[in-house]
Amino acid sequence: MAARWRGEGGQHQGTRPYQEDSWALKTLNDGALLAVVADGMGGHAGGSVASRLVAEAMVKAVEQGRSLADGLHAANAAVQAGAAGKADLAGMGSTVVVGQSLELIDEGTRRLPPNARLLLCSDGVLSLGDADIVSQSANPVSSLISAVLAVRNPHQDNVTVIKLERTS
Repeated sequence: MAARWRGEGGQHQGTRPYQEDSWALKTLNDGALLAVVADGMGGHAGGSVASRLVAEAMVKAVEQGRSLADGLHAANAAVQAGAAGKADLAGMGSTVVVGQSLELIDEGTRRLPPNARLLLCSDGVLSLGDADIVSQSANPVSSLISAVLAVRNPHQDNVTVIKLERTS
């Protein structure tokens, strides 16, 4: 029996005056979930643009049946094209974490139990310690984000979280 997954995501800009993270959670035609968290770099203009371009390019490539590697190449090309000739976007970039076709994990040597949870996060979640992140993973994403904000880090980075839960 194929594993089933559900997902939810959310974000907060932290104490920053702008949001540089982007995220996408899509159900693909074959029923698999595609989760993308992109954390932009380059200041307000560049970071937000880069992360949006990366998330959009990854989703488009995978929806077209291309591999995650192809999606990364498309994301890189999108950021380069987006910055071309625009001085205010020079040096922009983005990190990205992607989860997709989680059945492949089950085909490997490590089996995930029916209640497995996977978190895809931007580095803003690291205001919490590992144990707090793990304990909060059982709660809705909004609770995890609230726990990050409750730390009251005066320099709290943007925080973006997608939680994937295996239901069977």
